[in-house]
Amino acid sequence: MSGQDYAELLEEAIRYVKEVYVAQRHHVVCVLTINTNRYKAAHLDISGGHDVCAEPIALSNAISRHDESFVSLVAVAWDGNLLRDPWIISPCGNCRQILAEYAPKLRVIVNNKPFKIKSIESLLPHPYTKWR
Repeated sequence: MSGQDYAELLEEAIRYVKEVYVAQRHHVVCVLTINTNRYKAAHLDISGGHDVCAEPIALSNAISRHDESFVSLVAVAWDGNLLRDPWIISPCGNCRQILAEYAPKLRVIVNNKPFKIKSIESLLPHPYTKWR
C-alpha cells in the first residue's frame, strides 16, 4: 500500500467514528483492509469491564466472508467533541495477540501527525503461542 492508501484508510475511519459515535458506547472504531475490501467495526462498551474491541470484530467480519488476506488496519477514537478531531489509537495487548495470530503480515497505522506504519510483529515482538 502507498502512503496515500494509508491516508485514505485513516480518513475512512475518521468518517466512520463520527457516524457511529454514541457517548459511553461506541467511541472506538477500526477499519481493516483486505485487497480492495474494507471491513469496519465499532467496539462494544459493556458494563463490568467486558468490552469487545473493534479490531477482533472487524477481523471476524472479514473471516466470515472468507476474506483473509489481511493488509492493513487503523483504529481511531473520538470523544464526540466537535472541536477535536478523532485520534489514532494503537491496538491493546489482547488485540495485538489476536492480530498476530490471524494476520501476521498485517500493517497497522499508529501515532498521530504524522502517522506511522508498523508491522504487527513490531507491535508484539514475542507473541504467546500454544502451538509448536
